[in-house]
Amino acid sequence: MSTSSLQREYNTLKQIIKNSTIRLVCPICLRGFPRSDKLYDHFREKEDETHQGLNMRNSDFSTFLFCYQESLGDHYIPPERITLGSECFDIFFVIENYRKDPRGRSTK
Repeated sequence: MSTSSLQREYNTLKQIIKNSTIRLVCPICLRGFPRSDKLYDHFREKEDETHQGLNMRNSDFSTFLFCYQESLGDHYIPPERITLGSECFDIFFVIENYRKDPRGRSTK
């Protein structure tokens, strides 16, 4: 596939996402959510440690940070780039920082 073809696909996907109601994404399962309360409900419903850790943003930031970086494929993001609120779950932020390939291996 040519670079121009990939760029066209990327631009199309970006436009589809922009027009979508999905604004936030779970970096573990890549499920999209229109609002932060629905995303945090998703974290609370899941029983695995990583989802639970993502829900600890305000109570235990070090656990949250470890789980967040692990969910992105052990990609290091400086803590100062992770602001309060749900911006780190913004669909474009997750896409920009996601480092796992479809088979679950890191692509660093």
